[in-house]
Amino acid sequence: MNFRRYQRGDEGAIVDVINRSFSTFRAWGLTPEKWLGYQADPGFKLENAFVAEDDGKIIGHVQVVERELNFGNFVKTAGIANVCTDPDYRKKGAATELMSYVMKEASKRYTIAGLDTGYGSSAHRIYRRVGFSPFHFFLRFSAEKWDAERALRRLDRISGGMGKAEEFDAAYKEDIKRIYAENADITAGVSKRTDQYWEEKLFKRNSWQTFFYRELKPEDLLVLPGRAYSYIDWEEERRRLFVREAMASPGDGSALAEIYAEAIRRRPDANEVVVAAPEGDPLVDGLLADFYRFREGGSYMLSLLNPEGFIRQVGPLNGVSADVVELRLYNDVTSLEPVNVSLKDLTPTDKAADAKLGMHQSTFLRMLTGLLSPLSAIYGGLIDIGGSSSNIPFALVSLFPSRRFYLWPSDHW
Repeated sequence: MNFRRYQRGDEGAIVDVINRSFSTFRAWGLTPEKWLGYQADPGFKLENAFVAEDDGKIIGHVQVVERELNFGNFVKTAGIANVCTDPDYRKKGAATELMSYVMKEASKRYTIAGLDTGYGSSAHRIYRRVGFSPFHFFLRFSAEKWDAERALRRLDRISGGMGKAEEFDAAYKEDIKRIYAENADITAGVSKRTDQYWEEKLFKRNSWQTFFYRELKPEDLLVLPGRAYSYIDWEEERRRLFVREAMASPGDGSALAEIYAEAIRRRPDANEVVVAAPEGDPLVDGLLADFYRFREGGSYMLSLLNPEGFIRQVGPLNGVSADVVELRLYNDVTSLEPVNVSLKDLTPTDKAADAKLGMHQSTFLRMLTGLLSPLSAIYGGLIDIGGSSSNIPFALVSLFPSRRFYLWPSDHW
């Protein structure tokens, strides 16, 4: 079996394998032309498509979608997508071998990789064998009709009768991009969006994930000029309203209340309203108090490809300790290369270590993104501390403060 990057003319065979593997793409009507059209997303690069060949026939495929995600600073991330094997070639190790090849190639350009798949599935086990670890399960804020009606009454009181949100107009583009950027700076996990990304994926289309979209209609994007916006989608079969993305200028609770309220007003016949929103934001929790919270079944997984390189890209952060620790990270199958790190700013250093820190890569990444408090990790036995320093718990708390986290559905891959 041979593994390689995309070559011109591969798109027909790649699309055939994808369609044979995923009912979602068959229903979507994926064609070679649509696949090549994904280059409108700056993170989709033809050279980051990988294939497995058997006797010259393409029987497997993996796409790496590049994203810059906020881990304290924005870090280029290899988003693993559309991992598939021709049904006639399954259970022969092709997917594992192709993924191993892709991970080696990705490590030449990226320091971290991410993907989303069902926990406990055969695919999940393949990903763990090549270095990925479960990192997070997203929350879904959900309200049936009665809950949504109650929420709307309360949101109306909070918004204080301000002007109603309007349908999208091109004049609002810069306001929308500014509001997103202000929130992206303070929300771990979110993706940096270029002007091209906005134009192609979000102002021309109503997109979900990288690969599915429809033409944007003005009523899909609600705007409270200068203050807030939301993308909404209606699923007729389930009579479900999906608020796919909603943001206001940071701290503007009245505007966020109004943008949620207007979305609900638009579909009084909805059986269910689902809102995508960051975790760890008290304002969101308060405004959506009438919604119920469910963990999604998909496991968001991450793999550190180069711990030292990743830490250099993340830092410097703001800590309080002058100590240096030897940081030893590991995943489910191997130990990663240790690196000496200053606890003052989380940057690699050549100085001798005062102590040793050992932890699973998931523990480190969850602390970094604010999903896990360092004290909870220490008390829960998730961190091994060796050496004489007594400042480590306080140092970790200062480096890894609690903060909100989200990866918006439009940026999924």
